[in-house]
Amino acid sequence: MKKSFVTILALCGMIASVHAQGAFVIDSSINIGSNPGPLATNDGLVYITPDGNPAHSVLDTTQDINLAVLWGTSAGNVTTPLNIDPLGLNTGIYAGTGNWYASQPTGHLDITGYASGALLDVNGNQYFPPGQAAGTKIWLVLEGWTGNTPSPFDAPLFGETAPFSITLAANFSPFQPDVHTMGSLNLTIDPEPSVPALTALAGVAFALFRRRK
Repeated sequence: MKKSFVTILALCGMIASVHAQGAFVIDSSINIGSNPGPLATNDGLVYITPDGNPAHSVLDTTQDINLAVLWGTSAGNVTTPLNIDPLGLNTGIYAGTGNWYASQPTGHLDITGYASGALLDVNGNQYFPPGQAAGTKIWLVLEGWTGNTPSPFDAPLFGETAPFSITLAANFSPFQPDVHTMGSLNLTIDPEPSVPALTALAGVAFALFRRRK
């Protein structure tokens, strides 16, 4: 009887684990010392490239950054913003945005905490992609930017990782998956939106001109 009771408890635990909300943490400290460069596709760190030339990239060890996270169920649909301010620590113009900000408790020390180019969540939060159970594989994109703006679109420097995957763990698991499989996050000059548009328009105009000739 006692053995059956233990078996039932174990089965209940397994079922609870399967249906538990999946979670992960934002921490790339395992990448400390690997420093594979600004074009790394995994085990990446954070770099600053003020002039847009990757050859001039500098490992970011001194400048806290703003951070946003997008997630999706495949590499091709990583478009859903994830709330990485679950405690509501952001205030003022940053309140309710769900991102980290260098000037707020969310992003304070996110880079300078390790001072190694790795990301650190000083608040120690777990993050929960809605509706995703433990054991589910999801894809993430990390977006970083500098400046005192809640939006990355008008930031001095902006960058994002390529999509990368993680497998979520149960929220009560002592071993949480982290973001160490990310590629390098290289913050660089974000071109004005009008530049690509003008380039495309010029290409269309040139094609029409050649067709007429």
